[in-house]
Amino acid sequence: MRTIFLAVAFVGLMGTASAADPCEALSDAARSYLKANPNWTVLRLADLYADDRSLWSQYHKGICPGFAEVDFEGNGRKWTALALMRHGDKEDLERIILVRSGESGLQIHTIDPDFVAYCVIWKRPPETVQEWDTGKKTRIENESLIVERLESATQQYYWENGEFRYVQTSD
Repeated sequence: MRTIFLAVAFVGLMGTASAADPCEALSDAARSYLKANPNWTVLRLADLYADDRSLWSQYHKGICPGFAEVDFEGNGRKWTALALMRHGDKEDLERIILVRSGESGLQIHTIDPDFVAYCVIWKRPPETVQEWDTGKKTRIENESLIVERLESATQQYYWENGEFRYVQTSD
């Protein structure tokens, strides 16, 4: 009887673990975008190279590398940021977009059109950041989005005066 209980408990825990996949917690707007663009999928930990997976897991445990909800404007209306993958015969492509529901349907903003993979994304709280090459400091008043080209450059996207802007924070 105890063995059966342990087996049932283990299966229950496994079901809970898979239900907690951070890449599945998408907004309705993101799900609508993906339904309309079925060749694209959210970048997942398994899509990264082994050393990048290890680093991501170390520094961003429990966070999906291809999904973040960001309150750019500070008004509670979040954008869903997506790092999307399209697997091809010769190369994988990636696209970084922002999407949210609007009065007349989906609002979509492309941060980075199709490029050869890999970028990861995550959000940051309000902060002051420094441009990597000039040292200029920029105060970001609301949440922002980090787009990191692995083993390359990092840009921090934010909202200012009615538009998206970015600061390059590494190269």
